[in-house]
Amino acid sequence: MNSLSLKKKLEPLYHRLQTHPMYAQLTKISDLQQFMEHHIVAVWDFMFLLKSLQHTCTCVTVPWIPVGDTQVRRMINEIVLAEESDTIDGVATSHFEFYVEAMRTMGANTTPITDMLAELAKGVSFTVAVEKTAFPEAAKTFLLTTWDIVQSGSQPAIAAAFALGREDVIPDMFVHLVKHHYESDPERVAPYKIYLERHIELDGDDHGPMAMRLLDIMCGTNTDDWKTAEDAATRALSARIALWDSLLGHR
Repeated sequence: MNSLSLKKKLEPLYHRLQTHPMYAQLTKISDLQQFMEHHIVAVWDFMFLLKSLQHTCTCVTVPWIPVGDTQVRRMINEIVLAEESDTIDGVATSHFEFYVEAMRTMGANTTPITDMLAELAKGVSFTVAVEKTAFPEAAKTFLLTTWDIVQSGSQPAIAAAFALGREDVIPDMFVHLVKHHYESDPERVAPYKIYLERHIELDGDDHGPMAMRLLDIMCGTNTDDWKTAEDAATRALSARIALWDSLLGHR
């Protein structure tokens, strides 16, 4: 098996995400606000997976020593550079922080995510912080699913959730909807449109292929590792479908 054949095997889940009826219901700015309030957890937990890979596949301690495969280190650090400190409109920012600012401009509620960060900064455990904050239940479940994958410590599982369960599941239909909203209210929607365009540029041209190569290197020819990868990717994609399902129920 390789990453491409695994992705092909998961095609039914990708199809459900690409054709999810939730997208067609994002007809008003208020719908887009609600979407962002759910989707922010997927933007945030992307960094859990990425930083977990950086922690296990590179050296982040002092004194520094060479760790792992040099090609893997290069790919992970390149993705971290762009995701954690990208330059957007001439300003250095993480994609997560840019998204939160886009939420504020749109008028979406940022209280649950900012409260979550505040709880964690105080030293509250992740699971307790999730339960204390006002995220929708499906968003909490989504976060806890990713956290469980991260806490497993399995490089194949984390790499699979990262490569196959992340942001390339956003369909062209959604991009067109955001552009439509931008035409009707450019001042409010502009930052979100910029976020999507930057994300699509990086994920399609660089990060997506890098993540797939990363998964191939980590699993190699080990059948057990590929089974672990498949299970983790299935969990990640299923959690995203459940998150989108919950948005239908919020209308």
